[in-house]
Amino acid sequence: MIYSILREIATGIATNAAINAWCQTQYGSDVHVQIGIDQKRPPSPQDVPFVAISSSESTEKGLLAKGGLFFDVLWGVESDSKTVTGNLTEYDGARLCDELGALIAASIERVEPGWTAASGTYAVDLSTPWFPLWCGALQMTVSIRR
Repeated sequence: MIYSILREIATGIATNAAINAWCQTQYGSDVHVQIGIDQKRPPSPQDVPFVAISSSESTEKGLLAKGGLFFDVLWGVESDSKTVTGNLTEYDGARLCDELGALIAASIERVEPGWTAASGTYAVDLSTPWFPLWCGALQMTVSIRR
């Protein structure tokens, strides 16, 4: 049950018209979505734009009980450019990361027959150690119904 929900969410992101239109405009390719992360070869700037679904945990108890599913949605974009306006410097990668993150959050935020995206914590890393890779994370809770 857990994997089927994660796959449904991943498929929804991978086939989302707004996400793919944004990715085509910014990077000339559709988003690459994966369930799980290869820790020996994590996504890099060459893999952008990407979304990875990871760290699933469930409070599901028995066949008749309701429960919760906790997982992370991670995404990344690449940009080494910045915009300078007077004495204000903005790293374009941070803005791009936030734009993609908002589209991803909107695609997950829905009600399905077996589950509802209940809540999440959204973050964009503004001091990235992987520059020019900019990453965001959405820690999600899904309510499972039977």
